[in-house]
Amino acid sequence: MSLSCCPCQTLVPTEVKIHLIDMLSEAGLPVIEATSFVSPKWVPQMADQVEVMKGINRRPGVSYPVLTPNLKGFQAAVRTSDYSVISDITEYRVP
Repeated sequence: MSLSCCPCQTLVPTEVKIHLIDMLSEAGLPVIEATSFVSPKWVPQMADQVEVMKGINRRPGVSYPVLTPNLKGFQAAVRTSDYSVISDITEYRVP
């Protein structure tokens, strides 16, 4: 289960998200999907994606990919920092 599945009425504070990700890193997980760059209108839980990515303590050897379901999310993720980005390319069509 991811944080994006939490009820909209119960938003997890940014500091808690950062702490959880840092604990997973310290536990030795090699890959942690840190957040999703989605519209806060549709997924309010992810409205703090930039703050989460800037706040985590990046450990060597750990990958922090993010979900970017569309071009706008991809562009926002790229502007934030240097990390892995996972995106669905079906949105892009070759003329």
